[in-house]
Amino acid sequence: MEANNEAFFAQTYFEKDSFLVALNGNINVPSSEGTKQMMGFKDVADNYGLTKTGNLANFYAGVCLLRTGKFEEAISYLEKFSGDDEMVAPVATGAIGDANMELKKIDEAIKFYLKAAQQSTNAFTTPIYLKKAAFAYETNGNYADALATYERLKNEYASSSEARDVNKYIARVKVLGNIQ
Repeated sequence: MEANNEAFFAQTYFEKDSFLVALNGNINVPSSEGTKQMMGFKDVADNYGLTKTGNLANFYAGVCLLRTGKFEEAISYLEKFSGDDEMVAPVATGAIGDANMELKKIDEAIKFYLKAAQQSTNAFTTPIYLKKAAFAYETNGNYADALATYERLKNEYASSSEARDVNKYIARVKVLGNIQ
């Protein structure tokens, strides 16, 4: 209960895209005893890490760090998160892929994007991470795997918004990779 109360304000700032405040806290917020200094997700994760809320705070801290350009630190918090939720777990894994892409660790990014796509096969997260994996393959010059991944996106998730322009990407990798 205490962890939930501490995370409440951080969550509010996260939803407003105030990632530094959500991450670090340190602003005054109202409480039942008057005002108090708000904990950010880092403090919630550190102080309540063994609770469900503390575990989730690792996810949020990782996303805040990713959004503020602290990619290595983002990975460390995201790796501390453990969950099997159908939506949050693949997003956490995919965020590790995003951080690796930013760090120019393309092979690592591909590994995490593919893991995120498989982690919870659904019509929301799977197409997102298939497209990211295909783009990462393409960035790496691996046009055959990019093509296979784009085609999987087209065949298995044709109605997703990620598949909307997939034929354009398929045509591009065929030309770039000189694939018939």
